[in-house]
Amino acid sequence: MKKQNKNAERKGGIRVNFKHFFSMFVCMSIMAAFCFFMNGRLGLYAVILLVLAVILSALMTWITVKQVEISFVSRNETVNKGDMIDISFTVSKKTFIPTPFIEISLLSHGNLEAATPERFRISLGFSKKKRCYSVRYLAKYCTSGSVRLNTPMIIDYLGVFTSEVNGLVISGDGACRFSIIPQIHEMHSQNELLKICCDASAYDDNAEETDETTTIGNGVAGYEHREYVPGDPVKRINWKLSSKRDIYMIRLDEKLASPSQAIIFELSDERGKEDSFCKCCDLIAEAALSMAALMLRQGLSCDVYSYNGNWEQFSIGGEGELMVFQTALADNSPSSAAAPMPISELQNRHHRVVMYFTNRKDTLPQRLEELRQAGCEVYTVTAQEYASDIGAEGCYSVNEDFDMTSVR
Repeated sequence: MKKQNKNAERKGGIRVNFKHFFSMFVCMSIMAAFCFFMNGRLGLYAVILLVLAVILSALMTWITVKQVEISFVSRNETVNKGDMIDISFTVSKKTFIPTPFIEISLLSHGNLEAATPERFRISLGFSKKKRCYSVRYLAKYCTSGSVRLNTPMIIDYLGVFTSEVNGLVISGDGACRFSIIPQIHEMHSQNELLKICCDASAYDDNAEETDETTTIGNGVAGYEHREYVPGDPVKRINWKLSSKRDIYMIRLDEKLASPSQAIIFELSDERGKEDSFCKCCDLIAEAALSMAALMLRQGLSCDVYSYNGNWEQFSIGGEGELMVFQTALADNSPSSAAAPMPISELQNRHHRVVMYFTNRKDTLPQRLEELRQAGCEVYTVTAQEYASDIGAEGCYSVNEDFDMTSVR
């Protein structure tokens, strides 16, 4: 898709900074008093010079507003978490007349951290040469981020008059958007939440045989077991038999139920004013991705439902599908919308156990009730900082080491 350039004409006019204007008026008044009481000629010259300075400053501001051009190129880009990003803009003018100050600033989203100053006050002097300026940003947290150009302003040398720049040439809508790819972290293979979900969804242990090798009377193979060896898939651990024998036992037969666990990922911006908001969103997103990766390593396939304006479903059965989900998370934006949960999809695919990764607070009880009404057993996962104020059963907190702890 070709980018369309557009010239955003500013028609705000020249405005007066009354604080600085009052300061100039006080100076004129002092010179007028000097003229009356001390030296008439010298005081009159001083008053005239001050008045001319204000007039000349206003005139130069009016000319500069029409002659200065600032170019800012919008772009969309996918970057890795931890990458450095350069955002550039150019400033030029069409006249040799020295320009007043040009004030330009960029505004970044919370998951991008400025590594260099975001605000510039530029004086081009007599030169007509185009100048390029740039700001470096660190892609500090995953999910989507953006950088916008604030309205550039012309400020005269006296600080009395200001005006928006008339010639602002931008492409697109004046924003640089970045999809920041989350990282996959190692989770312990004996993750408590994963064990519970596997136990609830993969086996019917109530009909368990307790012998290591058995056969049913008519010759149909029964359940066979052996001791757990590091590297064995967690999905084959028989938790009920293991608890009886006080040692992990692996099921050898293939009579496994269809994988019925699902991951739901949803970020809300209802906590957006908190200082740690972006950090917690990053933690929750990477926890959901790392859990999907852990399940894949253990031989478990799973379905992931992610909300980003609408519900997207990812069936993760291999590294390729995991990377697709990882890329989708990079473009995710927290939303205040509380769209209905994907109940029909969960029921159609027979998902009985749901790991719900979210930062919701006030709207969380209704979301959990929707899932439970659909017959799902729900385990909520949130950032450690949010865990104390989530009053939900089966709540787990995740810390920066990606260890999960049951809250209640």
